[in-house]
Amino acid sequence: MDINPEDWDNECYIVGGGTSLKDFDWTLLDDKFTIALNNTHLTLPKANIIYCTDPPWIAPNAGTLAQHPAPVWQGVLNLNNPPKLPCVDKQWHLVSRDGLTQKEGCMSHGSNSAYAALNLATVHLGFKKIYLLGIDLKWGTKGKRETSNWHSKTKPHARIDGEAIYTTMKMNFRTIKQPLLLMGVKVINVNTKDGTDLDVFPIKSMEEVFGNCD
Repeated sequence: MDINPEDWDNECYIVGGGTSLKDFDWTLLDDKFTIALNNTHLTLPKANIIYCTDPPWIAPNAGTLAQHPAPVWQGVLNLNNPPKLPCVDKQWHLVSRDGLTQKEGCMSHGSNSAYAALNLATVHLGFKKIYLLGIDLKWGTKGKRETSNWHSKTKPHARIDGEAIYTTMKMNFRTIKQPLLLMGVKVINVNTKDGTDLDVFPIKSMEEVFGNCD
């Protein structure tokens, strides 16, 4: 897949499932280079890449993944005979939990799909400005884990990890901040201070990034 970041003003939008995207106007991303994480591919028909990791999620969603025009890229921990579904176009070897991985075909995963997508977008695709949307790193509202995704009621994403993994994710993100700065990459968390627990990157509101969203 030949991608020239300059064709997209060097900007890439990584879109997750956090509740901060509830009632989001998805058409705002129609002309952006987007990496859709997991269920986000359902609302982003023009996404450029779909990234996912968990086989237990991929299998039941193979139908909609196969119908989407974007290539499906999966991160796998073990490339020695990894299971590969027909809907997956490419597999990336997840070789480290933190930092940035420069080796071709490999990425760090940070225990989080958005983290791996950051490694992908910056190191392997060459984008210099990344916008994170729906990367809230929250378990749920008032302890209700089923409320931690904008799509929880219509298309739930089954949990495979406990609440403590969010502490690990936030610690992992801290290891990627300095390497990204050294690469000249700017990362913006499109959210509010109350809407996200990821405080490693500057936070800007929807209005600041997209203008008047009405």
